[in-house]
Amino acid sequence: MNAIQQFLDKLKTPNKSFGIKGLDLSTCKAYPYEKYSCEIALLHQCSFEGDRDNVRLSQTFQEIFAKEYLELTHPIHTHILTRAVLGFNNPLVQNGGGYNSFVFFIDESNQYPWILVNENMFARILITPENLFLAKDLFGVQDFAKWILWAALAEIPKIARNLKAEDLKFCNKKFAINLGITRPYHFFRDDLYWFYKLNLQDCNVLNTPMFFKTKEMKNIVQEERLGIRPALLCNADSFDSQIDLSKNIIVAQALASKELLIGGGGGEKI
Repeated sequence: MNAIQQFLDKLKTPNKSFGIKGLDLSTCKAYPYEKYSCEIALLHQCSFEGDRDNVRLSQTFQEIFAKEYLELTHPIHTHILTRAVLGFNNPLVQNGGGYNSFVFFIDESNQYPWILVNENMFARILITPENLFLAKDLFGVQDFAKWILWAALAEIPKIARNLKAEDLKFCNKKFAINLGITRPYHFFRDDLYWFYKLNLQDCNVLNTPMFFKTKEMKNIVQEERLGIRPALLCNADSFDSQIDLSKNIIVAQALASKELLIGGGGGEKI
């Protein structure tokens, strides 16, 4: 597992390892999605183009989220299939439910590690042994991008120092959709919206407190799993329609079900 250990060593000093000077975005690289053909490249293309209604994107991630294990093609070595084996919420961003989180991936041979950084968008930052890559659209929002970069660069070294290569080796770590975010605005605007948009009603959902449990959440899982938020993209021009979709679902179901309205998702586990 030398490749994993070498990766962890790089993560202990990410600025030096990836040539990033402080929070200077001019020293950061955008993920060159144009060069690759994989799920992450498609996601970043749709993000940059504001194409949240891309049919191929929806179909691709509907299939990904329907499985027992979270598996994605490596974003650089696209002939390699990798699996999520470990995840951490970022304590610097005081929240629950994975608003800002790190997910470690590795292939079956333990040779190709990488990290997906979720910051209210799936894979907004990618960290591979080659470099740290930001989503291309972030370079248009300098202050926000610097905040996201700071949150990642400040926490990653701490995580790396407390991990061993053995912790990141390939394993059968199951995952489930995490709807336990503690920010109601993002729950209704992002997570619930994408839960329906991707048709995830039959997928496994973590048994965690949530603001509203809809009747379509069929498979609530009790066991400990890697939690993954379903929100794929975050585009300001779509916020109103995202809120409208969630509002229509909630109002219709709440009026039809006293149990949902009163029992709801609440502060206790479902």
